[in-house]
Amino acid sequence: MWACNLFLFAFALGVALAGKARFDNYVVYRVVPTTQDQVDSLRDIEDQPDGLNFWVGPTQPNRTVDVMVPPHKIADFEDMMNIINANYVVFIEDVQKLVDSERPSVEARSASFGWNDYYRIDQ
Repeated sequence: MWACNLFLFAFALGVALAGKARFDNYVVYRVVPTTQDQVDSLRDIEDQPDGLNFWVGPTQPNRTVDVMVPPHKIADFEDMMNIINANYVVFIEDVQKLVDSERPSVEARSASFGWNDYYRIDQ
């Protein structure tokens, strides 16, 4: 019984201490594999993501693949794309800036209720 209580306490503490996720300097790359070998290589990378987040996964040649890459993995990701000879471009330079631009400022949110934000039930 005490183990269950300890688990519940630890879980509650973790939830309380957890902040909102931030994506400062995360980059989204748009990759266009032109061969089946490149698609297969991207699938292998997707299966072992190592911090990469595939927004649009590899399906077939000439279909875009969007991958969010954390800042500490950017050089490794670009090296992998160069090794498999896949064309890529930066699609989103800083994911957090995009997230921030999607949310109205605190002042705008507090002025009135609107349809551009999420609200708690008590609001």
